[in-house]
Amino acid sequence: MNENKLKARDFITTGIFSILFIVIFFICMMCMSIIPYTQPFGIALTVLIAGPVYMIMRAKVTKTGGIFLFGAVYAIIMFATGAGWVIPVATMAGALIAEVISYAGKHISFKMNTIAYAVMMVAVAAGSYFPLLSMKDYYLELAKGNAIEGDMMTELVGFINMPFLLLAMAVTALCAVLGAIIAKAMFKKHFIKAGIVKEVK
Repeated sequence: MNENKLKARDFITTGIFSILFIVIFFICMMCMSIIPYTQPFGIALTVLIAGPVYMIMRAKVTKTGGIFLFGAVYAIIMFATGAGWVIPVATMAGALIAEVISYAGKHISFKMNTIAYAVMMVAVAAGSYFPLLSMKDYYLELAKGNAIEGDMMTELVGFINMPFLLLAMAVTALCAVLGAIIAKAMFKKHFIKAGIVKEVK
């Protein structure tokens, strides 16, 4: 039982990789926010590019609570940077479900970790974009408080609809799977040979 408990090293490792993941997230969101029509796909781009970062973290911390810890770091930083309360709540809910899925694969199954990754990031995307349909005024006020360009946010809220958001969720899930596959290829080619991580089964 003690071997499955998170230790100080696991907290540090998860924290480092979580921060790296979030940095990639902010860069991707900045790139995809140039025009409103691509902004809802910012998380999809993130999970594709940051897939190796996340999967390395999972390979290094194969213990119960690792995913939930990642979700907690992500949620706290999102809230601290002015994302409101919906995204952190959705993130923690997604992290909890992902934790259960990963646990079903004893935290070392590539398939289960990939599914868990996709589920968690779809939850993050849902928490980021679905409220634009039901909480438009809240998000417009939040944008003003965060010094986000008002015209862009108004245009984003104006054209968002359910089919578009469902498409964004599907693309996010697909990109998460592709990101995990890319990560596995990188493990075999670089990281396993270097002895940095063990092969993900």
